[in-house]
Parts: sequence; structure tokens; C-alpha cells
Amino acid sequence: MYDTPFFKNRLDELLRRDWTPNRGVGSEAILFLLASIGTSPEEIAQDCGVTPQFVRQVCTQVKVSEKVRKDINAWLMPYGLTPDNIWGIGSSIRIPAGAIPPEFLGIPTFVGQIIPAHHEIVLLADCETSGTNHNQHVAVEIALLKVILDCRPEKGYRVLGAIDGFVGYQDPGICPVNPISMRTHGIPVNDLVGKHLDQEDLQRVLLGATSVIAHNASFDRRFMTKAIPGLLGLPWVCSMIGVPWKALGYEASNLKTLAKAFKLPMPGHRAPQDVVALYHLLNQVLPTGETVISEMVASYASGSE
Repeated sequence: MYDTPFFKNRLDELLRRDWTPNRGVGSEAILFLLASIGTSPEEIAQDCGVTPQFVRQVCTQVKVSEKVRKDINAWLMPYGLTPDNIWGIGSSIRIPAGAIPPEFLGIPTFVGQIIPAHHEIVLLADCETSGTNHNQHVAVEIALLKVILDCRPEKGYRVLGAIDGFVGYQDPGICPVNPISMRTHGIPVNDLVGKHLDQEDLQRVLLGATSVIAHNASFDRRFMTKAIPGLLGLPWVCSMIGVPWKALGYEASNLKTLAKAFKLPMPGHRAPQDVVALYHLLNQVLPTGETVISEMVASYASGSE
């Protein structure tokens, strides 16, 4: 419901300019501010010759800058409003408490308020499958880590910690099983019998997420969206192709090679281990001086993915 580094549509450029029909101010709080001065999106829409839906979309998706925030404070506080009054609506969001599964070893927990103007909720994803053909095979192990991304460009994009996670297994049932794929990840077929994904846990983990990051996302997306339809509505971002790894001097773009280059926990052909490696990879500093996640944001914003 707010602008994010990976949010892209026809209003993208407009939304990034902190624009609204009132004082050039943009934030989630603008609807509250409009009401406080006795107007509404419908009235603004009529004055500007646009639809009310357009006005609401601009008001609720634009990300406020610190300068604009200070201007709003200076404008309204003489009327007896404190920053808490002004930004109380939309200043932070509440996400149901979850737990980070023990399989995500060493991942720090994010502590503090989730502020839409500063943070984005992102899912790090990986899966292991019963084969390589998504039309015939299925994901047998799925890992999702719900993390908080600091999305303020002036701070430098980085992952701040996790707030929830999910690890689940799925019985392939009557679907064919490729012995080579099963040997690669080493999950015994017998251990999968009767296993199903916990839908209640999944609903909690997906709530509030704005995008999914995966290494080789095109592969994971095909399998994971079949198992979890709720992932279909989210944009997927690929850390393998979202960074010009070879141009930056890295031997290859696969996760194992990159983990070795950065001396990170090594992935082990298991979904949670690969997600842990991905988490640490995103915060690594490239030869350009930017973090991996910053390079990805720039790549996707320019459309070069």
C-alpha cells in the first residue's frame, strides 16, 4: 500500500516526486491531513479533473521524504498538533507476531516499529523440488523468511532483520519423482509422506509482504506459486540476475560461488540454508561501494533486469 523500491507501474515516476494536489506533499498521512483541513480526495479529483481512485492511489503509495515530513510538522504543529498526532495514521504498521524457525540459523530478529516511509517487508524464498519440470514436479521443501528492508536511499538499502519465517514440506503424492533431484537435496521420499503446508502459518507470513527475493527466482517462482497461490500477486526479484556479478569480477552468479567469495554461511541444497545464505548476501558490499540489495534496487528501477 506504499511505495517500495520494487514497486513499478505507470504512476511510478509521479509517486516518487512526493506529489499530491495539496502543497506538493506526499505520504500515507495525506488523507488524514486532507480531512483535517476540510477537503477530500473526491473534491480534489473534481478540481484536478482526475478520478478519486487516482488521488487515493497517489496519496497512499507515495513515500514521504524527511524534508517533506519536516515541512508538514512545521506547518501543522503551530495548530497544537504533535508529530504523533500528525503521523499517527500510517506512521507504523502492525504485523502479527511470528517466530523465526530454528532452521534459519543465526538470522537476527528485527526489533522496533515498522514504518512504511522507511521500511519494506520482503520475503526471502527458496524451495527444493521433486524434479526440474514445474508442470510435472512439485516443491517438496519450502522456506520463506520475512525480513525488514531499510528502503531509504540516503541510508543505503540493507536488510535489518527478520520478523517471521516458514519452513514446510509437501508430499509429492502421485506426481513423478526425479531421482537425481531427490539425491541433490537428500530429502527421503518416505519423510514426505502425508506432509502438507500449514495454510494458517502461510497466511500469517505472507501478510504485509510487498515482494519476494530469490536466487534464480524464475525457477523458484514456478514451483512456489503452484504450492502457495498467495505468492502470485507479489513481484519477484532475482538476486542472481539483478546484479552484474561477472562484470563486477565474480567468477559466477550461483549462490554457492558467491557465498564462498564473501565468506558467508554456505548453502547446502536445502531451502532454509539457501535462504540464510541469501539473507547475508544481500547486505554484502560490492566493489562499487554499494550493498548487493542497493545494486538490485537500482537494476530493477532502471528496468535492466
